[in-house]
Amino acid sequence: MGRMAAEHPSGSGLTVALLSPNSTARDSALRMILAGDPRADDSVDRRIRILREVAGAQGMNLDLLVAAYERELLKGAALAIESPGRSAIVHLSPERRNRSRLDVSVEMLRELQEQAWSRGIVLLQSMAAPNETALEDTLSRAGFRFLAELVYADRSADAATPSMPQHHPFTFVSYSPDRHDAFLQALESTYANSQDCPGLAGIRSTEDVLDGHRATGLFDPDLWFLARHDGAPAGVLLLAPLHSRPAVEVAYMGVSAEYRRQGIADALLNHGTRQIDARGFSGLTLAVDSTNDPARRLYRKWGFVETERRRAWIATRPS
Repeated sequence: MGRMAAEHPSGSGLTVALLSPNSTARDSALRMILAGDPRADDSVDRRIRILREVAGAQGMNLDLLVAAYERELLKGAALAIESPGRSAIVHLSPERRNRSRLDVSVEMLRELQEQAWSRGIVLLQSMAAPNETALEDTLSRAGFRFLAELVYADRSADAATPSMPQHHPFTFVSYSPDRHDAFLQALESTYANSQDCPGLAGIRSTEDVLDGHRATGLFDPDLWFLARHDGAPAGVLLLAPLHSRPAVEVAYMGVSAEYRRQGIADALLNHGTRQIDARGFSGLTLAVDSTNDPARRLYRKWGFVETERRRAWIATRPS
């Protein structure tokens, strides 16, 4: 079962093709991913336009789109949305229970990985619902490995704020280019013994990770906060307004190992919620590793309510 990067397959058998950026087949492939049907559809085509607009606004790249053909017939497609920070999110056309269709998906994912590694991407991620066993089987067969089950949770703007001490020893500053190195240092210090997706440790540089966070939602440096204690970095809270609704995502929150269990996470959330409440946002949203019990207790205390769960799978570039 060969793989090739030709745009238009011919002959019999399966061909997995990387579609060029100006290929006329791209819309059909994207429809296949979004709706499982390559035929034109106004509502699906509108979603494609929105996808392209959001990707452009966030500095993302949609060039990594592969399609599988059998005797000129489109059988499936896979897209890796490349983000700053040398990572990409993989989206696969809906799976069928037919084993041959699953084989097609495996071939597409393998081709997508080869193309991604050749572009310098080091991390591919894909999400599956808890009951998507066929998709998880496909990801595993294609070389992906399970990372974590993520709990998604929302907090409304009118949720009660936990009682806070009137005084604490922390100060907060927002991001600016001259504080870039300080944010990098703080971010790095939060990784020690972290319980949030520890399987990601060491895959990318801290600079790459920060670039990836910057591409989350709408980057607003005034909503990136660095907590300090006696001038030393103690924690970070990176908030990102969403494109889709007037809410804010917690792109990342972490506390330096030596400052844990001293109330800094509460202080960060208190500072962040005050800022977004003053701007009239409808609330906060986040995702957290289901095994990170300290973080989940913190978020429940702050009024976050679980909305769904997704299972994260990753593939990394061979060293």
